[in-house]
Amino acid sequence: MILLPTHSIGIKPTRLEMAGDMAFWGFGGFLVQTWQNGIMKRPLLSKPHLHLVCSAIGAGVGYLIHRHYSGQMDYLEKQRDMLVRRRMDRMKRDGLLD
Repeated sequence: MILLPTHSIGIKPTRLEMAGDMAFWGFGGFLVQTWQNGIMKRPLLSKPHLHLVCSAIGAGVGYLIHRHYSGQMDYLEKQRDMLVRRRMDRMKRDGLLD
């Protein structure tokens, strides 16, 4: 099967996935702050403003990871299209493709 350059691989990250990544990493930041309070033998939810700060930092990390992933997928799709075009040109040149 020959893939045409216009054929998409169909793995495009969506805004819903971005929100999911940000929520996951934001919740991770909240858990890290809770864990730190547990290690320091403090009440787990003391200093709630620090929980918000850690959650915001975690959400920012999630956003950066999502951007990196979507950029990589765009790059891979462009590279794939370029390779398919080269393959088609080579096959036309060799007379294997009508």
